[in-house]
Amino acid sequence: MIYLQKEEDRITLAKIEALRTLFTLYQTCGANGMLSLKHITDRYKLNPGDFGRLLVKDGLVRKQIFSTKDFHATISIKGIEIVQPDYLPGHTSTIIRILGNKNEPTGIMEMLGLNPKAYRLACDLADYFRKKKKIIELPIYKIDDVLIKLNRNGLEAFQETKPFFYHLK
Repeated sequence: MIYLQKEEDRITLAKIEALRTLFTLYQTCGANGMLSLKHITDRYKLNPGDFGRLLVKDGLVRKQIFSTKDFHATISIKGIEIVQPDYLPGHTSTIIRILGNKNEPTGIMEMLGLNPKAYRLACDLADYFRKKKKIIELPIYKIDDVLIKLNRNGLEAFQETKPFFYHLK
């Protein structure tokens, strides 16, 4: 058990631990993996419901389930950006390079070599590329993949970085 005087400090440390734990689950079990955070709230002497509501309010988790003595959730894109800032941008250059050369809708799972359990990750990446990076057109959600195509911003990014990508071949 962690003994910190200030509840604010306990909450900060619990958030970090929760996000790291949920991100590890996200990588190993896919984006649908849901985990109890009771072991974390017990360690930091926090109320699971209050802690869970705080994570939801901050947009750090999604697909949450509250019970009287527990809280289950999956990590959100915002949570991933906090705990592993290079994870999503790391996929951006790969996507721009592949789509820039194809200029046709292509599956994220195919491009990144993801397994079927990672379908939710493909959906998250599509949202990230469309809403945050603003480099793709509206995605096409198929049962086994998410098809995306660069929009004008994405094509401009490809043209700006094209010399760099060609040196990587």
